[in-house]
Amino acid sequence: MALLLNSKRMIGTVTEEEEKMKRKVILDEDCCVGCGSCAELCPEVFEMDEEGEKARVILPEEGDEKCIEEAIAACPEECIAWED
Repeated sequence: MALLLNSKRMIGTVTEEEEKMKRKVILDEDCCVGCGSCAELCPEVFEMDEEGEKARVILPEEGDEKCIEEAIAACPEECIAWED
């Protein structure tokens, strides 16, 4: 019986890793100055537009969190953030 109760409680519990997986990276394109640092640091998540003037997110979820954090830190205009 205790095992069943624990199982029920576990269903409603979200682990820290699962919570991170729900996070979505966003980029304010109006704010972007097109430096390209995010696309250079994290090309699987960010790319420059066709004209190379602005960055955009190509993989908003499930990207390498460390890589995204580096891109957030490198953005000179602070245009990149996590959306929960």
